[in-house]
Amino acid sequence: EALLPGEGGAEWTHTWPAKDGVRHRFLKDGDEYRLGGITLRAIHTPGHTPEHMSYLIHDEGSGASVPIGIATGDFVFVGDLGRPDLLETAAGQSGTMEASARQLASSSVAFGSLPEHLQVWPGHGSGSACGKALGAVPTSTVGYELRTNEALRLASNTDAFVASILEGQPEPPAYFGRMKTQNRDGVPILGELPVPRPTAPTDLPKETVILDTRAWNAFRDGHLPGSISAPLDKTFPTIAGSYITPDQSVALVVDAEDCEEAVRALVRVGIDHVAHRIDPADVNANTQTTPEVEPTEAAKLLKDGAVALDVRRLPEHNAGCIPGAHHVSHVQLRPRLDEVPKGVPLMVCCRSGVRSARATSYLRSQGYDATNVRGGFIAWEKAGLDVERHDAALAGDSGA
Repeated sequence: EALLPGEGGAEWTHTWPAKDGVRHRFLKDGDEYRLGGITLRAIHTPGHTPEHMSYLIHDEGSGASVPIGIATGDFVFVGDLGRPDLLETAAGQSGTMEASARQLASSSVAFGSLPEHLQVWPGHGSGSACGKALGAVPTSTVGYELRTNEALRLASNTDAFVASILEGQPEPPAYFGRMKTQNRDGVPILGELPVPRPTAPTDLPKETVILDTRAWNAFRDGHLPGSISAPLDKTFPTIAGSYITPDQSVALVVDAEDCEEAVRALVRVGIDHVAHRIDPADVNANTQTTPEVEPTEAAKLLKDGAVALDVRRLPEHNAGCIPGAHHVSHVQLRPRLDEVPKGVPLMVCCRSGVRSARATSYLRSQGYDATNVRGGFIAWEKAGLDVERHDAALAGDSGA
């Protein structure tokens, strides 16, 4: 039996169980479900999404008379709250983010009345784009969050809370809108995990997207034409989901022992057509290199007519950037590609050169003359080069 949120209105009620003949139950606020000696109590906590539920966990088998914890999903994280803007910024529902933020404030006030001993089990940790300041610790307690979570501490002042929670949210990866709709309506049935067949680079079908999981230095110094750099780390699914569409066929440049890990990460963001595996040892002929320059060299090229492209988050860009730099977040490049200047050399910059490396490879796969700025904006500032600032706010450490 599938247990699904039954709050939030008809627009976001899950339709896939009925279509697929799955036995299901929609839980309302306060509904309980028993599983052996465990009782789950649904609590409607809207804000991140209208239908969002959290679940109080009561271990009756232990004889306890109080719940042990709360599974908060995308509501309360360690040190942060789930962002309330995604219906607007990712799913295209114009004018919803402030109303969602006010719902989140009400949910947060209610959270403050829970027993402080309750363990908090969130759905995401550090690195997730579902918030802007998620902590690296995987679990917490209600009491600890009430004392240290700045967003929760603002909840009683709704206007201040709304202004704070909406400010500086990272641009959502390009696949988030599709993900939200598919969570509601269902995804294509996969059946079984794709098993990419070993393929020589010369035998790849023409329209195949090549996703190269090797380290950046190896990719930079020699890769198959048109490849996208996506090292197999925690950002791998975000990069793949942002740069590849579900209908595209994918070839992975990956070691055999890491192939299943990469495939599982891809199908979790809806990239199911993983058809080919290329052994990294076979990437040795007919390769291309990716240009990468030090900031001082980039500055010279900019004076000669190149254009700077900043692929960090907008608050980072506003707090300090290369003078005259265009801005498009690296996870929004595919849907916003028409905003990127074409026909001129691009100097691609992020904080430390990591996000810009991914972006540079994608841009070059799309025909852009892109060069990565080694060391990013950190190295640019250390070199004593000019900086342009668009506001007085400090940029948070939002990644590399």
